[in-house]
Amino acid sequence: MAEIRVKVSDEEHDIIKQNADTLGMKISPYIRQVAQNPNIIHFDYSAIERHTRQVGNIEKSINMLVYTIHLNNEYLPKEIEGIAEYIEDIWKTERQLLRTVRKQWERSIKNDR
Repeated sequence: MAEIRVKVSDEEHDIIKQNADTLGMKISPYIRQVAQNPNIIHFDYSAIERHTRQVGNIEKSINMLVYTIHLNNEYLPKEIEGIAEYIEDIWKTERQLLRTVRKQWERSIKNDR
């Protein structure tokens, strides 16, 4: 097996380690992967996780509303408004998610140059 040694600054090492950790990889396999495929894009998944939680909250709210309507045989305008607010929150998160992905994509392209 051939060996390649590369010296990096402490700051560069921290960045490489952070990127590898983000992908759940050790540094050596990460560097091999990046060297063989430099078009790897790193994403911050926290926006996606928030979005997923909000979708789950909406699902729970809709299920509770449907159950209550069937149980009481009545229309509940306040609960409908609450769901509309959840939907607006989802759209806000969706827009934030798309902005985040776009920024990371642009940063990745800029770093490739």
